[in-house]
Amino acid sequence: MKKEKFSVVLQGENLVFSSAHFLTYDKKTRENLHGHNFKVSVEVSGHELHNSMVIDFVILEKIVMHVISELKDKLLIAQNDKNLRIEMKEKQINIYHHNETLSLPSRDCVLLPINNCSTELIASYIGKEINKMLPIKNLSVKIGLEEAVGCVGTYEMAEGE
Repeated sequence: MKKEKFSVVLQGENLVFSSAHFLTYDKKTRENLHGHNFKVSVEVSGHELHNSMVIDFVILEKIVMHVISELKDKLLIAQNDKNLRIEMKEKQINIYHHNETLSLPSRDCVLLPINNCSTELIASYIGKEINKMLPIKNLSVKIGLEEAVGCVGTYEMAEGE
């Protein structure tokens, strides 16, 4: 017999954040620094209901808004990108790539524990952060992150991961 699965989906105009990023392709090539108005959608699923719900929408929205507020109006930097060398000096972050240096105030940046700043990996960061904060365990979390109309990266963390 198949197990039932229940889901809630959170999406909307308030789940948007503006950030800048760039991808590296190798030790010598990277994208230009550019920004997006990222739109987030979140699906949370589980096999059990708690008070007749997978999770309360109000609680889920507070968690999602907290996570994306940390990314709003920041340069997203892939802390584990092997093509970059990153130095933090007092209130400054220096990013070295090939023969270029980007030097920025640290308050304008957020270092993400990912290997590159692709939409899929940014979505994975968001999903993992949301999952850590969920008051109910053993739920699946799926993130959709739209960087431009019709261009969506997704990440899914299965139940119990």
